[in-house]
Amino acid sequence: QLELDVEKPAPLQPVEGAPPRRRCARVQRGLTLCAVALVVAAACVGVGAGLGWVSRGSPPPPDDHVSGRAFSKLAFGSCARAELPQPFWRPIAESRPDVFVFAGDIVYGDCEEKSCAPLDEAWSTLGTHPDFAFARASGLPIVGMLDDHDNGRNDAGQSNPFRNYAKAKFLEFFGVPANDVWRRREGLYRSQLYEGRTADGEVRVTQLLLLDVRSARTPAWTAATAPGPGHERYQPEEGVRSLETSMLGARQWAWLEGQLRTPADLRIVVSTIQVLPQGHGWEHWALYPSELARLLAALRGGAPSSSGGQSGVVFLSGDRHVGALYKYRPENHTSTTAQWRPNQSVLPGGISQPEPAPPSPLASVYELTSSSLTHSFACTAELPCGLEPGPMRTAHPLVHENNWGELSVDWVGRTLALRLRAASEGGGGGRALGDALLEVEVGFDELGMVTRQRQRPGGGRSGIGA
Repeated sequence: QLELDVEKPAPLQPVEGAPPRRRCARVQRGLTLCAVALVVAAACVGVGAGLGWVSRGSPPPPDDHVSGRAFSKLAFGSCARAELPQPFWRPIAESRPDVFVFAGDIVYGDCEEKSCAPLDEAWSTLGTHPDFAFARASGLPIVGMLDDHDNGRNDAGQSNPFRNYAKAKFLEFFGVPANDVWRRREGLYRSQLYEGRTADGEVRVTQLLLLDVRSARTPAWTAATAPGPGHERYQPEEGVRSLETSMLGARQWAWLEGQLRTPADLRIVVSTIQVLPQGHGWEHWALYPSELARLLAALRGGAPSSSGGQSGVVFLSGDRHVGALYKYRPENHTSTTAQWRPNQSVLPGGISQPEPAPPSPLASVYELTSSSLTHSFACTAELPCGLEPGPMRTAHPLVHENNWGELSVDWVGRTLALRLRAASEGGGGGRALGDALLEVEVGFDELGMVTRQRQRPGGGRSGIGA
């Protein structure tokens, strides 16, 4: 036992009117209750900090806060083999985005039964890759997430025995400091907040949310009972089993719901696997219908923008080895498929129970998938060019060439642009490196973004009109 050298407290004064023994008992009970209350309070604060929240009243701070000027451009990509050429780094770095997001499969190094030597070798190869070395030397800000092939096992979730080793290699490669939040968390989820003034003097806030869909995902995907188009490998969970799934795990869900209390004009949500599609049987959120509904409901219930209007939402994803554009429309709230109605609770058997809709439902939400940077899937008889059914698909065909993605914001013109660019030379039609393969411009109004003007003294208005 430890002996502390502290000054002894003064003797307790007797409580007037009470017998001596009762006085002591009352004092002891009072001190005990105070001690218990302090321990419980400390425990609550500690648990809350670990989960990413402390109180429901105020949002938790972001993991990274970038201030000085408004967010303007993001580049991202996924699925890159370190042994292949990576010429895309130079044009990406020269375009000077605010950040490059590696949306999974940064390297390919699936571990063997008792060895992760392939993963070690893949990271070592990337570390000496001349193209990647150029990106690092240029000062390009890079943030990334692990998916499956850089996590040691294909398509794996929480049961992956190599995930802790893979995380350690990731942190070592990117030189993540010992006191960084990633060192304390079970997964690699992260938030970044960009805040600054636009060309017209208005302050705009962009929130970047990186989701870890591997570390806590459970159970394993259910294999398709009749593999074929639309059910190539897996099939969605149904009934009670659907309600027992978790894509993010309890801690990450609590963190995400806390982060969504932060006012933001634009929220960019990065998932290494696709979010909106339902026309294929590869990995995607709709394999867990109740989790997809929860994600859309959480985004719909987020805090308003920094100017008091609604936040716009865009998903970015990878994994598929094809590029694609998807769109969630407000009319999907009336779809007959329960999993696409985030304002409902899905009950066993697919029965849905209506819930009161909030005053500000989600407007249109776009998802841009960029994959692969180095080895995209070519068109085949099983996967003809552009073929993929589903209500979330847009008129833009699938992109089968190597590609990286871009998201850029024009705050003054009130538009957002989504693009896929050629990540290698000599694609279809002799495309040059950096040529646009897919491009769409979306108005703030379609995204539900209300960038209200601030009132200036004297009745004048400033900034962007709603």
